[in-house]
Amino acid sequence: MIDCGNSSDGKYISKFLKRQGIDELDYLIGTHIDEDHIGGMQEVLTNIRVKTLYMPYSTYGGKQFYTQLEEYIRENNINQQQIERPKDKQYILGNAKWKC
Repeated sequence: MIDCGNSSDGKYISKFLKRQGIDELDYLIGTHIDEDHIGGMQEVLTNIRVKTLYMPYSTYGGKQFYTQLEEYIRENNINQQQIERPKDKQYILGNAKWKC
């Protein structure tokens, strides 16, 4: 799954996934740290097991929801992989290949 919408979207996304019989995701990818992309991520991580979380590198901790999300990830030992900046870096997830 890619991104989780705004903070208020997390509970709706979690409920939707549960209704589809999904209680685990192999991968969850946060594209960037704007609230409208990862604001609902903590709620999803709370309700849906995620095997690997991909998050972009950021030194910006000024947004409260992002700081709280980072803390939640650390406290819950979520397997997090850093999305690196080099544009030629290729990621492979199963049969899918992608670059940022």
